[in-house]
Amino acid sequence: MLGAPPKARIFRFGLFELDLAARELRRSGTKVRLQDRPFDVLTILVERAGEVVSREEFRQRLWPADTFVDFDASLNTSVTKLRQALSDDADNPRFVATAGRRGYRFIAPAMRVEGTEAPQAPVPTPSSPPGQAARASSEIAKVRATPWRWLAGLSVGAALLVSALLLAFHFLPKPRPKVLNIVKISHDGRLDPWGRLTSDGARFFYLAREGGHWNLMQVPVAGGDSRPFPEPARNVRLADISPERSEFLSFAFSIRGGDLPLSLTPVTGGPPRPVGSVVADDAAFAPDGKKIAFTRPDGIYSCERDGSGVQKIVGLPNRSQNPQWSRDGRRLRFTLAGGRSSAPEIWEVSADGSNLHRVIGDASFSDLCCGRWSADGRYFFFEAVRDGVRSVWAVREQEISRLAASAAPVQLTFGPLSYGVPTPGEDPSKLFVFGGREQFEAVRYDPASRRMEPLLPGTRSGPVALSPDGEWLAFESDGALWRSRAGGSARQMLVSGLARVARIEWSPDGRRILFRAARGAAPAKFFVLSGETGTSSELPLPSGEVEAVWHPSGQSIVFARWADSTLPLQESGIYLLDLSTSQITKIPGSEGLIHPSISPNGQFLASVTEVELSPGQSCHLKLFAFRTHAWSDSAQGTLINPGPWSPDSKYVYYQDILGPNEPVFRIAPGAAKPEPAFDFGDLLRSGYIRCAFAGFDAKGTPLAALTRSEVDLYRLDLELP
Repeated sequence: MLGAPPKARIFRFGLFELDLAARELRRSGTKVRLQDRPFDVLTILVERAGEVVSREEFRQRLWPADTFVDFDASLNTSVTKLRQALSDDADNPRFVATAGRRGYRFIAPAMRVEGTEAPQAPVPTPSSPPGQAARASSEIAKVRATPWRWLAGLSVGAALLVSALLLAFHFLPKPRPKVLNIVKISHDGRLDPWGRLTSDGARFFYLAREGGHWNLMQVPVAGGDSRPFPEPARNVRLADISPERSEFLSFAFSIRGGDLPLSLTPVTGGPPRPVGSVVADDAAFAPDGKKIAFTRPDGIYSCERDGSGVQKIVGLPNRSQNPQWSRDGRRLRFTLAGGRSSAPEIWEVSADGSNLHRVIGDASFSDLCCGRWSADGRYFFFEAVRDGVRSVWAVREQEISRLAASAAPVQLTFGPLSYGVPTPGEDPSKLFVFGGREQFEAVRYDPASRRMEPLLPGTRSGPVALSPDGEWLAFESDGALWRSRAGGSARQMLVSGLARVARIEWSPDGRRILFRAARGAAPAKFFVLSGETGTSSELPLPSGEVEAVWHPSGQSIVFARWADSTLPLQESGIYLLDLSTSQITKIPGSEGLIHPSISPNGQFLASVTEVELSPGQSCHLKLFAFRTHAWSDSAQGTLINPGPWSPDSKYVYYQDILGPNEPVFRIAPGAAKPEPAFDFGDLLRSGYIRCAFAGFDAKGTPLAALTRSEVDLYRLDLELP
């Protein structure tokens, strides 16, 4: 009895495939020459992607004890050859990183391809028994004796064959699009994907974050040095370019958000011109350049180029973005934001508002966004997150035939970088994308001495939280929640299998951890992890946009519900959740307030206004006194985030994230004005793009979450069958 066919062991990363069964490394389907020892080193690294493989482990697995060889030199040579095969760089690695003197780590996401069967040898056809051959000869004789019956059968067979070929043409798998090459276009490493990508054919335009503002940059399509756009130079987001390439649709902004005045900006630079009184989230020119489609919180609208003739195309239950016209101007495709328990999806509607339907939506996708047609209209590209990796996908447009089946999306990029905002070039085989990642670092920062000390040296992590006594760290790394000593020792994995971890906070007594995380494409939820039992329990919080922090007593959770298209303003605000009874109580007068922070003595609550509710207006810090149940307006800024209170509850600290040098202030309840505490100007000038104040350690030293960008513009050279 024949056994089941063996499974091929294949890993994908970037443009590469590692086939362990065939012992082949392939780049975009083409075999890459790699000697046996470097191949074995790569196998060990990929199978343990994200972990440090020690030099001693390499020695034990690859060089037996009785082998007399300069092991260190041999391993170094193997890694060097491996990096050459991967076009990797030891100083700026994309795949293989050196872990000090300990060993090496594979830092790219490696996706295992499941269920692929190894090629099998053809099974020989056994010879026919003599009796069977005789019966076959008899049948042939009968056919020869009846030529007309034979011809009729041939005609029927031919018709069936043609039908089968037609069905096969429509339903059998077609060749898949793939990336042949990736070329880096910009080199400043500061591209902000929120600003999108726009091109006039000769240049690409993008936003680059620099501390409290964004610079509008331009770079040649062929690549080279980036330089600022002449006017406007700051805080202007380009949404689209007119078909004749004379004007941009643009939005001036102070914070990244929606509900912004729409303008026309000359491609050569100059003052923007308002598009009537249109306020929108996003916009796009129609193919003829005469009309503009724009999105509002309640649907999609159109207007003339001067802003007149506003008409509603379709009403929608949630916000939408990235409207894209089909080449003939008959359809609009767009991203529809997810509801309280669903992920974003790509939908389509006819230009007259009819035939609204979903085009792309997959339960395994999260953050699905930014779709665009290729220049010839044959393909539709979009970005999505799957298994924690942001990638670019392509789907072949459905052929105009009742027999045609919709093609499934094909993943074009596989890491190690995140890729997104696919923007087709004039040549359908060229696709421009952002590529890279932001590096986060949690540090202690002494503003007086300007000294900085990493909390987790040598560890790639997301959010980090220090315990109240300063002895323990909780942090996210490689899709898991970890705990370690403050110096990084005694590491212990607490929860694994997490796609995203957005917030971590220790309870006041240091025995529990509050964290917000998601698994797969499911919406993120808040959990409390018990240090005594090691189990986590989901908090019974309402759905929607929610943020939560500990109450100083440790017996309650303080949470904010954000007002948006799914939650009326009157239901938004600050709430208390009693952990013992699950009873929820609303703080009176807190509608439209977010970012709660309660003083250690429990007498005051700090919160800020939700700026998205009042575009163009300042953000206000408000204090609530539990004794009088009264709110007071204490400070204002561009985008305020309340930090911790002083241990004696005399001051609340806050940061104006978009203020010059991202300053931190403090203010006492009842004080007339705030006091400057410190800022992050020195760190911003050293290359960090964001410096978020994260509180103080047990000794009063400020903590900060620093962000360094490594995001640039890339070109993908495609093969589109």
